[in-house]
Amino acid sequence: LVIDEGQDFPFQFYFFLGALMQHSNWPNAAPTMTVFADDNQTMWEERASLSQIRTALGLGGSEEGRYHVLRKNYRNSRPIAELARHFYVGQKTGIPDLPDRAGPRPRLVEWQGDLEKGVGQIARVLKNRPGQEVCVIVPDNTRLLKKVVKGLEASLAETRYKVQYYYNKGGENLDEELVFDSGDYVTVLNMKSAKGLEFDIIFLVELQEMRVVDDARDDARMNLYVMCSRARKDLFLCFRNTGGAEPAFLSIMPPERDNLLDYRLRSNPTSL
Repeated sequence: LVIDEGQDFPFQFYFFLGALMQHSNWPNAAPTMTVFADDNQTMWEERASLSQIRTALGLGGSEEGRYHVLRKNYRNSRPIAELARHFYVGQKTGIPDLPDRAGPRPRLVEWQGDLEKGVGQIARVLKNRPGQEVCVIVPDNTRLLKKVVKGLEASLAETRYKVQYYYNKGGENLDEELVFDSGDYVTVLNMKSAKGLEFDIIFLVELQEMRVVDDARDDARMNLYVMCSRARKDLFLCFRNTGGAEPAFLSIMPPERDNLLDYRLRSNPTSL
């Protein structure tokens, strides 16, 4: 049994598995199990921590050799990994070592006007970068997701890019059979659906909708840690200027002086 994203299961699940593995009446030998989990990537409430998983499965004392920490980052360019580190909230799991692979700094993009104009800018970027595997990640909002999909389909109609999407809302499932690891695909997902996936280019859009308040700042940082680390080569953090107060998510962004995030497109988004 192999369990991925193990931190997203309730801890009672592991007590059940622990009892199952220790059952004495297996005909030949007890089954084997491997769990991959990371406390830094928890996006659901009341889910198992690594310490709870280890306790439930009896991974302590003489069993210590069955617990391993994986440190090597095979996915991200170094600038993307450095930005993701900024959002680390200090879980005991720790964070991967920084990779050596070069790449552009992630970019902060402030769109002026409506969402359709912003989606049009995404399309312009992709027209100059054929053959990429792309993901546009939106907040957990079905209406926004549909608007992004509709805009991308119209803007990319004359290109090789194919738009695919998935959401599960109110019992409605759309486009569940997605194509991965293939160029010329743009996948539109919400944040929780993007867990565990990776793409050449990531656009995080509508970040002005992100909830960042005193009792949820760590949750917001963890969400950004997970979402930023989905990108292999290039990362864009996009929000819209709605004419009101500064979006709350900006309060947890790294300062410009840290050189972790390219702020130039904030003042001139049309050059995207």
